Amino acid sequence: MIWKDIPNHPGYQASPEGFIKTFNWKGCGREAILKPAGDKKGYLRTVLNGRTIKVHRIIALTFIENPCNKPQVNHINGNKTDNRVINLEWATNKENYDHATSLGLQVYLPGSKNGWSKLNESHILEIRAAANRFYYGRKALAEKYGVKECTIKAIVNRKSWTHI
Repeated sequence: MIWKDIPNHPGYQASPEGFIKTFNWKGCGREAILKPAGDKKGYLRTVLNGRTIKVHRIIALTFIENPCNKPQVNHINGNKTDNRVINLEWATNKENYDHATSLGLQVYLPGSKNGWSKLNESHILEIRAAANRFYYGRKALAEKYGVKECTIKAIVNRKSWTHI
């Protein structure tokens, strides 16, 4: 099996198959492959030098170049426990979300069906009507509905709430 030193974690190595090993198991100077634990979202994580880190990030940082400086690591097959190099790629938040949605792992809930939404469909119609008649500026509408001005702009320009 191929092993490579993990950047910024001396005494630890990673393999392209998604394994991590230490050279000082329990302070005894023994070599051992670490057993990662699952977190509440289903990702495998382990502790390196007193810091908990997700295994897929360790493998990506060790083996996959990131010339565009993308912040997230995507599991290509959608399996959060498959941390082999061939199953990982660097991604933006949008790329990761779109990929999860395409695999059915993330469900898109439009409008008020989304639990995070502060607005509902009738609010959107009111905002668009008021903005189109110049009753209110963006700032006043944002204050009235408790959202940011950029949210009002996206609604009025139909960049969000496009299903209405």
